[in-house]
Amino acid sequence: MIDEQLSQQDRPGNVADMLRRICGATVTALSASGVGVSVLTGDGDWGFAIASDPASQVLEELQFTLGGEGRRSVFAFPLLVGNTKVGVLDVFRERPGAMSDEDLALGASLTHPA
Repeated sequence: MIDEQLSQQDRPGNVADMLRRICGATVTALSASGVGVSVLTGDGDWGFAIASDPASQVLEELQFTLGGEGRRSVFAFPLLVGNTKVGVLDVFRERPGAMSDEDLALGASLTHPA
C-alpha cells in the first residue's frame, strides 16, 4: 500500500515529489502529527528539505533549540540510499509515549526509498 502511494506519482529525478509523498505516507501510516526531512548537503552539512506541515517545518529548522511546538514525541529514522545515510526522517506526535514495535519497523522501512 505505502509502496504504491510512493511510486504512483513519482516523476523521474524529482526528489522533492518523492520526499513529499514519503512525508504524507508516514503521517498516515504512523498516525503522526507531522513529519520532516533533513538531508546532508554536498559539503556535509545538515539542511532542511521538506515537511508535512508548517509546525513540522518549524521543528525541522529549529529542532535543536525549539522546545516542542505542541509536539510531545519525536522519532528519528535515518534516510538511507543503499548503505549510505543521506538524511533523517523525523516523525512528530502530539501525544507522549513510545511507538509500537510495528510502527518502528514501518518507520524504518519508509526511509529506504529515498
